[in-house]
Amino acid sequence: MNAEIEPGVFELKMLEPNSFSELDLISIMVTKKCNFKCTYCPEDTDQDDMVQWDTEKFHDLLAWLYMQNDSTFVALEFFGGEPLLKWKLIKKILDNSREELVKYQIDSGNKFAISFCTNVSLITRDMLDWLLEWHYDTGIRVGFSLSFDTFASDSNRLMKKATNGSYESPVDLIKLIMDMMSKEYNIFMRNSTIRISLMPELLHRLQEDIEGMLEYDVNCISIYPVLSIDPEEKIWDLDKLQELTDSINEVSVYAIENTRTNIQTLEYVNEMGFGCGAGVTSVYVNAKGSVYGCFYTAQEEKDYDLLANFLEGKIFPNKHITTGVKADDPKCQECDKEYCLMCYANNMETKGDMFCSAAWCQEAIDFYQNTLPLCDLSVLNSQIATTEDGNADILNSINSELYDISNYIQAIAEGDTSFRPDTIGISRVEDSRVNWMSTLNDLDSIKDSLKMLMLNMYSVCKKNKRAINNE
Repeated sequence: MNAEIEPGVFELKMLEPNSFSELDLISIMVTKKCNFKCTYCPEDTDQDDMVQWDTEKFHDLLAWLYMQNDSTFVALEFFGGEPLLKWKLIKKILDNSREELVKYQIDSGNKFAISFCTNVSLITRDMLDWLLEWHYDTGIRVGFSLSFDTFASDSNRLMKKATNGSYESPVDLIKLIMDMMSKEYNIFMRNSTIRISLMPELLHRLQEDIEGMLEYDVNCISIYPVLSIDPEEKIWDLDKLQELTDSINEVSVYAIENTRTNIQTLEYVNEMGFGCGAGVTSVYVNAKGSVYGCFYTAQEEKDYDLLANFLEGKIFPNKHITTGVKADDPKCQECDKEYCLMCYANNMETKGDMFCSAAWCQEAIDFYQNTLPLCDLSVLNSQIATTEDGNADILNSINSELYDISNYIQAIAEGDTSFRPDTIGISRVEDSRVNWMSTLNDLDSIKDSLKMLMLNMYSVCKKNKRAINNE
């Protein structure tokens, strides 16, 4: 049973600037169709396709996004189904948008980047060559979200029926394409993410597979254990989740010590009460101009999650309804978890009203919290790591943090916020990079605390000064 929406919820008001000011990821839905039939995928791969995009609509989207926030970076991700089924259409749009994309600038350069969320199988050398020329011509960053589950031959990712009536495994094809991209198009690989949709039966392959994937020098490897949609079902038991936790922590340490790739898990998790980021930091858009917070609701064009229409310049009052569930749900208020897999779409679809997602939230949230510290260190390592052997990069960063901290302390003592820390070069030190990353993380936290203390002190001083003057 779908949720009943209160009368008047779809009355429109005109769109205002900065209505979606926190967006950093826009998924452009170009098709519902896919050339795969994965065992765990809930999508109907034979569903009707979508209204098609054109260059004018794409340009309208760019203008709308710039109106929401003219100072922050946004990734434009072509999404499906399998978006590369529409490569000719996408190529035509990008070809006609060279000047339009470049005209939107922020302090750090181009406002927009281009990405493709793909199962890898349709990537070709001709496609990559064209994108490389387009990238050099425009200066727009290009990357991929490469989605698969394992390098094992018993993959759950299956191509649709072949001519002989059997299912073909795409694993060998994926590995060939990944090898080509890594060796000849590393500029794209460095901007890319590998997303692993993991089923419990493939857990024994995880560490070996990730160590192999790290050789591709991607920016991020994101591990997402496939979770149940049905609140009464559990795909992962506690023993398997503990084994998964141990594996992720081991590969995070390996990544920090040997690579500049970061490891992440459960990308839909946020702090309790925030939801999954749907409609806040990310949205899904189609060629009708419809803006949805959630992939599932966008696929089925569910009215209850319709946030705006960028072609008509209108916004719906139920914008950001995906957040703030904790405030209205007694079950959430009784929960002591710091993070949550709270899913508004699943709530609406399964119960017809708001209820706590703890049935699937707590299936994996302890796994997330127990892997988060080392994953965070891997992200920090990725931000500062170089391709050079040795630890000069981390030691220079630690040295910089120490100087910043000492200057903040001095600024607090003297009432002076301005300082310019010196930089001292370090040639090499042998030690565990994980320990150094942990130290750097602690120093950064101390610096932030001192900075807040300093700013709070100035605020108190100003209030006291005003109070004295009023007397």
